[in-house]
Amino acid sequence: MGVATNFIELIKPKTIELYKKFHILPSLTIAQACLESGFGKHKPGNNLFGFKWTETCGYDFQLLWTKEYVNGQYISVQAKFRKYNCINDSLDDYGKLIGTSARYAPVLKCASYVCATEQIRLCGYATSPTYTTNLRNLIEKYKLYELDNGDIMYPNTLLTANFKYKEFWQGWIEPPEQYFDNVMKCALQLQKVRDIIKKPIIITSAYRTKQYNTAIGGAKASQHLTANAVDSHAVGLDIRIYLAYLIRYTDFQGFCIGSGVSPHNLIHADLRKSFWVDVY
Repeated sequence: MGVATNFIELIKPKTIELYKKFHILPSLTIAQACLESGFGKHKPGNNLFGFKWTETCGYDFQLLWTKEYVNGQYISVQAKFRKYNCINDSLDDYGKLIGTSARYAPVLKCASYVCATEQIRLCGYATSPTYTTNLRNLIEKYKLYELDNGDIMYPNTLLTANFKYKEFWQGWIEPPEQYFDNVMKCALQLQKVRDIIKKPIIITSAYRTKQYNTAIGGAKASQHLTANAVDSHAVGLDIRIYLAYLIRYTDFQGFCIGSGVSPHNLIHADLRKSFWVDVY
């Protein structure tokens, strides 16, 4: 295993412990630790999260240089940071800060990492305007979201801030386990647009069984068979404008509006390898 994977495995048990105690999603804790410490390579005094020192924090301090985002630019400043005996002490301190402070209460209410990574920034944890994006990139790259729901995925489990697992099923038929990554990818792409347009997105079809796909006249090699596609529309938004948002802001590659989708007020979007659009 590489440095990144080794570090994640090292701190994973403690992050799960913090989840049980404070309801801080493990994906958020791990991503912040990875980002703040460079996967454990930069942790002076075992300080994984770059916590500043205060007189009442109960820890020793160390004087370090750091960068702060002020007035639209990064500047170097010297500040006192906490010093821990071990990294588990650092994780425990993180759990105490996020889990017991009224300031971070919105983070604890999040059922998905999409929500948690946004709220941690809005609550003032970091000043960087790219902090949320950086955390999400780590979570998605290392599939840390898999730690947030345990081994059982329930129909009403939130995959993102606005989309439930059940919305990607075929009726009461759950997609096979090997297609879950595809389901998650589709959910993440739709969430990108949902965050921008601030309007509900209705999913009418995602995963399909072969039998159902044949019965409705779907393509033999339909992307829906592997949960790699989703048909949807945005409430109160012209269908062609919605298509433009999907093309501009997501990683979907295949699109259809019109005769390829019935009724014609839906957009088919899928994650095929090459770009394709069919508009009528």
